[in-house]
Amino acid sequence: MQSLSNQVQSLHLSDDPPTQRTPTGLCDLPPELIGEIVSYFLEDDLALRYLKKIRRVCKYLNASTYYHFGQVGFPTLSTDLSSKSLRKFEQISKHPYLAPHVRHLRVTTCDYLYYGDELEWRRNKSGWIVSSASVQRWQVVIKRFVNCRAFRVDQRSAYWADYSIRRAAPAPAGGWSLGWKFPIGDARQQGRLELPDAYMVLMRIIAGAEMPVEELDVDFMVEPVPRALDATHVEDPAFRAAWAPLRKLRYVCETDKAPDAEYPLSLLRIAPDLQDLTLGFSSWGGNPDLATPLIRGLASDESLPPFQLKRLDITRGHLGSGESLACLIKRHRRTLQSLRMYSVDVEKGGLRYLMETFRDRNFHELQEFNLHDLGECAAGDPYARDRRYLRLPRAREGTDIKIGKPWKGLLFSHSKLHNQIQGSGPRVDRLLKMVCDYWEILK
Repeated sequence: MQSLSNQVQSLHLSDDPPTQRTPTGLCDLPPELIGEIVSYFLEDDLALRYLKKIRRVCKYLNASTYYHFGQVGFPTLSTDLSSKSLRKFEQISKHPYLAPHVRHLRVTTCDYLYYGDELEWRRNKSGWIVSSASVQRWQVVIKRFVNCRAFRVDQRSAYWADYSIRRAAPAPAGGWSLGWKFPIGDARQQGRLELPDAYMVLMRIIAGAEMPVEELDVDFMVEPVPRALDATHVEDPAFRAAWAPLRKLRYVCETDKAPDAEYPLSLLRIAPDLQDLTLGFSSWGGNPDLATPLIRGLASDESLPPFQLKRLDITRGHLGSGESLACLIKRHRRTLQSLRMYSVDVEKGGLRYLMETFRDRNFHELQEFNLHDLGECAAGDPYARDRRYLRLPRAREGTDIKIGKPWKGLLFSHSKLHNQIQGSGPRVDRLLKMVCDYWEILK
């Protein structure tokens, strides 16, 4: 692979079109063969750089590698919903060789911690974004990306955004907000969008453009989120039709002020084919209004469609008594292939439900699991002062126990404050059953 890349870079190609007297070179090959040659280094980390060098040789190579250029350079597009970004997206969306390669759209901040700069946004009496000329312009553009099926909404690191702002301009009279917003004050009053607003705009774009959604990644990590999100789009027939193909959902809300569980549950009620679910909660109090009710709803809500998860990932949060968590895992035991839980707490005695589930139920499809820092503590205690951990009593602290080959077998490690058990491979559920017989909950 590397030698082929070196040969391509070292080729001496004339800027003049090939003539009868010039020796046979890369420019004399048909486009199909050029495409085959280029495809050999498409998986290389420097593939885009190699392609740019080849495309600068002559117009013939530029045209012959357009497909591969779009394949490598344009699978994911990022926008902050500003007018500047809209103009760039309009150009790409009208390009017949680049637009079909866009498969993932990311809405994120670029320069500051707000979105939608230099565009006019309309709001209803409750303060939520409604359909307007700006939303419709974005709908027209996004609809041209006919192969786009994955969407992500997040916010760039507040620390680095704040650092770049401090370097770019002097501090305003109102002062700085310690990295959480720029500057202190309501971005809505400035005609801009905050993170929840950007998410709602994306939902309206999906509904208006009728874009089928197979993957959605929502990351509310920085700004506080209103307790009740605007759910009017969930009842929109166009949105429900676009949402139906959903296969993968990642819903992370690590801020202290989180929305209640009703909104994510309303999304799950119209996702009959969901297979991959990732949930993330705050470690500071565990989002009591979100984490526990959401797990309880996933375990017992009869209005949920009978989707069968193949992958379940839960990060942080206090999940109540632990009984709902065990019921959720039981509900998907026949199809679950991957299970991961990190820094999850339940009430005292709650881990017993989880251990009994692993020991008494069969998980024939399970291929990997990773249970990291599971513990018991009182709900509402952000510091978990009386946290109890899973332990393997006969193992000395600070040592690792390995069964099988690396990455294919069982690994158990624990220290004074941390514990982890992970396994992978065929019928790894048998290893999990075996270990559950030896686990104890120690102070």
